[in-house]
Amino acid sequence: MEGPVMEWKSSKIASRAFCKSCGSSIWHKPRHTEKFTFGQGLFDDQTGWQMTREIFSDKRPAHYAFSDSGQTALTGRATFWAVLSGRLPK
Repeated sequence: MEGPVMEWKSSKIASRAFCKSCGSSIWHKPRHTEKFTFGQGLFDDQTGWQMTREIFSDKRPAHYAFSDSGQTALTGRATFWAVLSGRLPK
């Protein structure tokens, strides 16, 4: 990715950033922490990656079918509280 990064306060609890040139989403960052969440699509080489958690699992469309490989599945409410408390599992 090349170009300037723009960040904005997207809600009372978080900020988001995007590429000003192409509009690609770059990160989400809760305001109470220094941890960033980056979109998987930003990375070319995803060799060896595996799903370790599923967030907002109760909101996924019916046609999504994630295989159960032992990942943690959090409902929307559980995701929200895990982020606010700084306890989102890795």
